Amino acid sequence: MKTCNSCGTKKPPSDFGADPRKKDGLRSGCKKCRKKEHDKEKQGNIHFALELHKPWCGTKLGKKYKAEVVFDKKDETINCSNCLRRLEAQDKRENPPTHKTCAWCDRFHPISHFLKDKGLYRSECRDCKKLSRVDYIKQNGDKIKAAAKHWYRNNKDYVKKYQNKKAEYIKEYNNSPEAIFNRKENRLAKAFLLTYDEFSTLFNFHNGKCWICNKENTNSKSLAVEHCHTTNQIRGICCMNCNAGLGTIKDSPEHIKLLISYLKSNTSLRVKTLLMGYKNSPVLGPLLKIDRDAEKALKQKYGLSFFEHQKLVSFNDNRCWACNNILSTKGPSALATDHCHRTKKIRGILCFRCNTTIGRFFESIPIMTSAINYLIGRTPQILVDLNKERESRTSKDFLNFILKKRKDKTKTTNSI
Repeated sequence: MKTCNSCGTKKPPSDFGADPRKKDGLRSGCKKCRKKEHDKEKQGNIHFALELHKPWCGTKLGKKYKAEVVFDKKDETINCSNCLRRLEAQDKRENPPTHKTCAWCDRFHPISHFLKDKGLYRSECRDCKKLSRVDYIKQNGDKIKAAAKHWYRNNKDYVKKYQNKKAEYIKEYNNSPEAIFNRKENRLAKAFLLTYDEFSTLFNFHNGKCWICNKENTNSKSLAVEHCHTTNQIRGICCMNCNAGLGTIKDSPEHIKLLISYLKSNTSLRVKTLLMGYKNSPVLGPLLKIDRDAEKALKQKYGLSFFEHQKLVSFNDNRCWACNNILSTKGPSALATDHCHRTKKIRGILCFRCNTTIGRFFESIPIMTSAINYLIGRTPQILVDLNKERESRTSKDFLNFILKKRKDKTKTTNSI
C-alpha cells in the first residue's frame, strides 16, 4: 500500500502511475488526483483561449481533438490550429499566387501549370502529374485492366443504367435549341470563318430570300453561304438548289448561257421529228446488244424503246446537246435523258452536269439569267468589308475565339 500526497489516502500500487526517477518506481500522486489536476489546467487554458481567440470556431482544444492552442507572436493572440489552417486556405483561395514551385521537379512555373483541388492548387505541376500517371499505367497496366474487368462483371446492371441515362441525356441535348444553335455556329466558324451575327446580317440583307431565285425561305437552315472555291471569297446567301446548281457547273456563266440557249431552242420538236415513224432500225438492230433492264426503265419513265433512245444519242455524235461534251457511262459527263417536268416531253440527251443544273434552277430561264448576273455583277459593299475582315482570320484560332466567347457567356448567365 502507498499513501497519495494530494488526497492522503492509502491505495494499492496499481492506482499509481509509473515514474522511474522515484525509488519505488511509482508517482507520488494517484491516477485520480492527477486526472483532476490535468482537467483543471485544461479548462483554464480553454477559458483563456475563449477570451483572446475571436471569432471562436467551437472546436475542442487539445491533442486528443486534433486542435491545439497556437500562440501568434505578431498579433499576440491564441488561436486554434484548425482555424489557422482554414484562414490560410481561405487567403490562398482569395489571393492565389501568380507563380509556384513544383514539389516534384523543383521548377518555378506560372500558376496556370498547376491543377486545382478543392479550390487550392496542387503541389505538382501538370507535366509531372501526367508523367507519373503514364509511368504508373506502364508499370501496372495488367492490374488496371484486370481490376476494370472485375468491376465491370460485378456491376453490369449499373453500367447499363448509366449508359441508357447518358444516351437519353445526349439525345435530349442534341435536339435542344441551344445545341442546334451551337452546331450551326461551329460550322460557320470552321467552314466560312463567320460569326452567327455576320451570317444573320447577310441573311437579312436580302430580306431572308435567296440572292439568285429570290424565293423566300422562312427556315434559315435551307439557305446556305455561297462562296468561290478558288478564291474562298463569300459571294452571298443562296438556297440549296441554286448553290448546288452553281457548284455542278463550277461557277461558269458561259455554261449557264449554253443551257439558256438549249432551253430556248425547241428541242422537243426536234426529238419528235427524229422519232417520227421510227421503230426498230435495220441498221442499228443487229449491231447493238439490247440491254433489257435499260429498255424496261426507258419504257416506264419516258415511253422510249432502246433503239429510239440510241437514235437520240447518235444524233449529236454521242455528245451533250447543250455543252457539246462527249458522253460517258459514269461521272459528271454521264448520259442523261432530259425531259420537261410539266409537259413530260423529252427535250434531248444531256450530260449529268447539264441535266442536274437545269433541274436545280427549276428549268427557268429568268433564274438562270439572274444567276449569270449574280456571278458577273458587282459585289455589294457589305461583302467587300466582310471578306477583308475574313482574310486576317485562321480557322483554328477563330473557332477557339468563338468557344471562349460562348464559355464567358454561360459563366455570366450562371452568375446572374
